[in-house]
Amino acid sequence: MQVHPSGYYAWVKAPLSERAKANEVLSVQIKEAYTQSNNAYGYRNIHKDLIESGITVNRKRVARLMITHGLYGVGTLKKKPRHKAGNIHKAHPNHLKQCFNVEKPNEGCKPTKGFFSLSVLKVA
Repeated sequence: MQVHPSGYYAWVKAPLSERAKANEVLSVQIKEAYTQSNNAYGYRNIHKDLIESGITVNRKRVARLMITHGLYGVGTLKKKPRHKAGNIHKAHPNHLKQCFNVEKPNEGCKPTKGFFSLSVLKVA
């Protein structure tokens, strides 16, 4: 970044904006509501709690502040399913009589029928 040093140090020494101060106060209230819910509520329920306590705030702002502070609801971090429900997949029958068992890498079997035969498969 090409920023003049005096501009950078002026930015560093500048006081916090009103919005940043309001975000700090709001984040403290969000953390209190989050701990009162036994770390279970997401941004929707936290937003409802803040509205009930008389604090007018947008739900997107609550969600953003919760993400920046690492606060997540119980149902937010779900694991992906490892398998689909139903029967286990069974291998299809080998109608072409192909040989899939090899002793060494890059070595294949000769097919019984076909217009060419492969004695050794080479990968380029």
